[in-house]
Amino acid sequence: MKILAVMGTPRDGNTDEIVRYFEKVITDNSDVNIDYLFLRDYSLDFCTGCHNCIFKGENYCPHYLKIKEIEDKMIAVDGII
Repeated sequence: MKILAVMGTPRDGNTDEIVRYFEKVITDNSDVNIDYLFLRDYSLDFCTGCHNCIFKGENYCPHYLKIKEIEDKMIAVDGII
């Protein structure tokens, strides 16, 4: 089983510690692979409010290529933390 841990904080702190503890507990008891996705490693821009994603389709979003990479990682796993 593959799990993706999405880390939204820019710092290594309590969230990181909790997820790493969870990883240790779950991997000791089963065949699970946990991958980490640190959002701080991506240059994500704010939504511009152009509504292209709604009216034309998500591939018309000006940030589509950046978001697509993250979306693909999320779709490829069995679970998300």
